[in-house]
Amino acid sequence: MKVLMAWVGQMDLNSASDKSADGMGPIAQAIQDLDFDKVVLFYNYPTEKVEPFLVWLGSHQRRYQHSKPALPVRPTTQKFMPS
Repeated sequence: MKVLMAWVGQMDLNSASDKSADGMGPIAQAIQDLDFDKVVLFYNYPTEKVEPFLVWLGSHQRRYQHSKPALPVRPTTQKFMPS
């Protein structure tokens, strides 16, 4: 089973809004170009900021499976950080 685990970044969020002139963000591009059985996304932005991206991604990528992070983590460390 091929699983994409990715951290949602600002470029991804911009891709779902009018702020992006670059087209698809890195996550959407990876899902489009590569064959994954499952996609798991992590984020530390407020849910209300990420939700439009998740909806947009689901409407554009048939293989995307919505999943929420279990714990808040920071992508620059290996430690789980309390919120």
